[in-house]
Amino acid sequence: MKSRKTEKSIDVRSENYGIVHKDGKLFYNGYHGGLCVLSLDDDSITQLVNTTLSQYSSIAIWSDNLYFINKDNSVTCCDLKGAVKWKLEQKTFLTNARGITVMDDEGRVYVSSYVSNNIVVISPDGNKHRVMLSVNDGLIGPQTLFFDRKKSKLLIANQYDDAFLYDVSK
Repeated sequence: MKSRKTEKSIDVRSENYGIVHKDGKLFYNGYHGGLCVLSLDDDSITQLVNTTLSQYSSIAIWSDNLYFINKDNSVTCCDLKGAVKWKLEQKTFLTNARGITVMDDEGRVYVSSYVSNNIVVISPDGNKHRVMLSVNDGLIGPQTLFFDRKKSKLLIANQYDDAFLYDVSK
């Protein structure tokens, strides 16, 4: 960033919302283009999952798993080749899901629900879930999440005005 010059520009040929990096590959939410992977070695693009993803939503990676939000607000976990491991459909708690992150070594998944004004935590196998935080905790349009694994802190940003930092080690 010292020179502020662009090193490389890559045309991904789709809309691009969330993006993560692992082992020389960029995995990204291509919206109508699905879940895609771009090899930084040769700029080739492969569609891993052929489905429309949620617009404005991020994706997450943990170990050898990718996590993403589908257009129907369901949450999917797949391996790095696109094979689905589990899918959680929970329309009661997840309306217009946006942010997603994976916490700690256990692999719990946290999802922000913009319209439901909550954060839902999902077990690593996708079988259990619960609302962790809600509008009662100050969430109004939670947009994005970030988990600092070293400090066990969860950062949540509402679309407007507020951001919150939670200690999840306790």
